Amino acid sequence: MIIKIKLKMVYISSVLISVYLTNKDDDVFDPSMGRKQGWMFYGASKPSIPSYKLTNVFVYDPSTGLWDDEPVTNYTNRQLLELMSVRFKVPEDTNRIKDSAKGEYQTILNPPPTQYDAPDEGIVNQASTITALHDPLLNALVGIGGPQDDMPLLRALVMECLSNERAESHDEWMRVGWCLHNIGRSEEMFDLWMDFTREKAPIKWNHHRAREMPKFRRDWFTNMRMEGDGPRLSRRSLYKWARDDNRERYNQIIDADVCEYIIQNTDATHYHIAQLMKKMWNSLYVASLDSRATDWLHYDEQLNMWRRLNQGMELRLKICTDVARQINSAADKERARYASAHNDTDRERHMAKMKELHEMEGKLYSSGFNDSVMKMCATLFYEEDFVNKLNLDPFLFGCANGVLELRHRVPVTTRGPEATAFGALVNAQTPATNNPVLQADQFRERVIFRQGRPEDYVSFLAGKNHPETNAINYIPYSEYVKAKDPRLDEIQDFFKKLFPREDLRKHVLKLLASCLEGMNREQLYYFFIGVGSNGKSKLVTLMRLVFGDYQTSLQATVFTRKRPESGAANPDIMAIKGRRFIYSQEPDHQEPLNTSRMKQMSGEDMIEARGLFRDQEKFKVMGKMFMMCNRLPPINSMDNGTWRRIRVIPFESRFEESDHPDLIAKKANFYPRDNSLDDKLMNWREPFLSYLVHLYETEYIPQGLQPEPAIVKQESDRYKADYDAFAKFRSERIREGVSKYPELVSDKITLKEILKAYNRWIVTSGAKKMDLRELEHRCDEAFGDSRGTGVYKYIRVFLDEEDLEEFDKQHEEENTNEEA
Repeated sequence: MIIKIKLKMVYISSVLISVYLTNKDDDVFDPSMGRKQGWMFYGASKPSIPSYKLTNVFVYDPSTGLWDDEPVTNYTNRQLLELMSVRFKVPEDTNRIKDSAKGEYQTILNPPPTQYDAPDEGIVNQASTITALHDPLLNALVGIGGPQDDMPLLRALVMECLSNERAESHDEWMRVGWCLHNIGRSEEMFDLWMDFTREKAPIKWNHHRAREMPKFRRDWFTNMRMEGDGPRLSRRSLYKWARDDNRERYNQIIDADVCEYIIQNTDATHYHIAQLMKKMWNSLYVASLDSRATDWLHYDEQLNMWRRLNQGMELRLKICTDVARQINSAADKERARYASAHNDTDRERHMAKMKELHEMEGKLYSSGFNDSVMKMCATLFYEEDFVNKLNLDPFLFGCANGVLELRHRVPVTTRGPEATAFGALVNAQTPATNNPVLQADQFRERVIFRQGRPEDYVSFLAGKNHPETNAINYIPYSEYVKAKDPRLDEIQDFFKKLFPREDLRKHVLKLLASCLEGMNREQLYYFFIGVGSNGKSKLVTLMRLVFGDYQTSLQATVFTRKRPESGAANPDIMAIKGRRFIYSQEPDHQEPLNTSRMKQMSGEDMIEARGLFRDQEKFKVMGKMFMMCNRLPPINSMDNGTWRRIRVIPFESRFEESDHPDLIAKKANFYPRDNSLDDKLMNWREPFLSYLVHLYETEYIPQGLQPEPAIVKQESDRYKADYDAFAKFRSERIREGVSKYPELVSDKITLKEILKAYNRWIVTSGAKKMDLRELEHRCDEAFGDSRGTGVYKYIRVFLDEEDLEEFDKQHEEENTNEEA
């Protein structure tokens, strides 16, 4: 057989030497063709193409190193089928099955086919055939395991609690499938999904889902929810759906399950009570531990968020209330069984169990016992790295009534709601790189609002500033427009007064809307600049009231002082973790900005920090940074990396009392102060959030922050000029560029001459003096690298202001004459 012939690469090389290939011989010849895999099935062919056929047989003699031809007619088709089969000369399996295991072995080899009701006989036969062929192999590959112990409970929750709408809606139906698949990729889970479909949506099942069931089964074990597609729907979501859809039946199922579990499995030990509590509330409570502390969190279903618990007191209280009630219910059940027992043996057994349960309940009222139970609960409820998962998704924004998904990818076109069950819907949430139905350019990003779920890992809420304000709801902007809500006009009027320039006003609103997502894509640091009574603080107050948990203030000293020592506690830095809008007040007078710290904070870099009595953490700053100033702080660093990040947003309006002279004179950009503005800001919270979401979706997603207003660039350049000694010297003593000054085409200047002019200028400028190395570096950046020669072309340097003014005057006259 050909796969037994040892094809030496030396012979392959001799064959390929005359082909003049650029690839190596190892790349051209695939050794698996001769050693690892079998031939194509002999006689197979594609439609309308001749079948595979043997044309030559070569026999290699290892002793002589020669090849001989052998007639093809020496082999019959039957012999060729055997010789070219992957099973040719497979070693005999010498393993023997124990007599005690023969029955189980035969059951695995010949499982009973899973039957499904279908609209016609052909579909039933097809499903049965697929099941019979695949069940043993699939169960062996993925493990017959899965949540075997909880399977009756999960089936009851799915079949008895989930609503029909979750089967009728294609999106919800797929989410149920994803959830069950993530709980356990087993045959039992797939059967549960199909049973749910058939019972809850019989019309759709009979119409087409039953017909596609073999495809769903195939995709269940191969294509469904591959790695890297974001947070997974899990058991927590299934329990939440069951509670939401039918809370009464859910409580009945859980209580019955817990009651039987107590009778069968629970003893009066710390471990068993903690295990019982995990069974009762595993989807709602989590313990997060580090070397110094234990954080307890609870999922609040009303607010769709994870809420921190103070030392787990809420869960601890449940030991002597809810847990005790469940154990008492189990004792009552045993009492009923005792009363209905038919013999003394059963009565004694039930009586002993009743006493055991009452003794167990009595221990739950002991503080020392509960302390030990809580310690054991911390071990059982522990989820690794849970706290670091909170608010990590930059495109989720929590509100009181749900979650905003800011960049949900939706297909522009589809081929019907059911045609791409495992294609479009999966890839609508992930990059569509391998989807044959929809390509990447057929998706667009949009904002959707949906119900929250535990797997969102959201612990922040918009508008929540405890204890000042509660969380706010999200209402679509179109609803406010439709209702002609007067608050929208008030908000527009406020911003028109705050930013009289239309382009600046639109830019700032889009900038504020961009803070909804947890990214600083532009890697910029923003200064709000303006004298007092110009609305800076009111704008920040509005953002604080709207963003709630997603905003925080940061001490200005973080950006002006040196970095804290390694390992030191810095809770102020920990406070910005996960925040989207981060603002600082003006630093002390003439205190310079620490540019390395500023660049780290605004560049989406990983930073290290530690809270008080906590472990060191690493996290990425997710928010945009703003500093409110009456005067811009000094900056001593002149590198491009600093000034590339800085943007200055001027506040040009003034809000004064009605008797202010400038207001009486109707001076531009002067407005009367509104003493009721604080109350209005509180009333604007929800409509302003909706307006920002509208701007985010319609303007920021397609355009980003472009175009940037000219006034922002001018103010930023002016800031740079005020603290950039070289830029000021360049403006006051140098003229450059043949495009603007053709007379400079033959001019050359040396670094020595530039230094002479600079030293004379620095005496009267009052600017900080640069050393020679820094001056040369700045000249190379501005005029082109001199490559060590110290000579720069097309520039002219003036020793005093009079010479420069004379040059400018002469140049202006020449331009005037040319135009005439």
